[in-house]
Amino acid sequence: MKGKEMRRHQKKLIRNVLILSLLSLSLSGCGMLSWFDKTKPIEVATKPIERVPLNLKMTPLEGLKSPQWFVITPANQEEIWNRLKEQEINQVLFGITDEGYKDLAATMAEIRGHILMQKQFLEKYKEYYEPQNKETANKK
Repeated sequence: MKGKEMRRHQKKLIRNVLILSLLSLSLSGCGMLSWFDKTKPIEVATKPIERVPLNLKMTPLEGLKSPQWFVITPANQEEIWNRLKEQEINQVLFGITDEGYKDLAATMAEIRGHILMQKQFLEKYKEYYEPQNKETANKK
């Protein structure tokens, strides 16, 4: 019986060695394979992309027409109506109070300020996207 026990003991020993070796391989994972790895690391090279010109055309405000204003009071209303009739201009009255005119002037000033600010934004964007070096600035 000693022979059978010896073989059992050897089988258990071999089984235990196999189990331990499989466990150690699974725990170490693929880390051991990196010793044999001959792949090169990836090099990342970045290159700046040339900025696209904005193609912004600043339109001049020279073509705007200014309306003709008449201040109509009870003292001059007949004179104004007669002048419009002589010039064959339609006689139409748009009324606004003095307070309404102040509000209109303040609103127009705000609009003008907003337009000027937008113009500055566009100029700054153009400077950013189309920077001029000293050589091209001197040629112009």
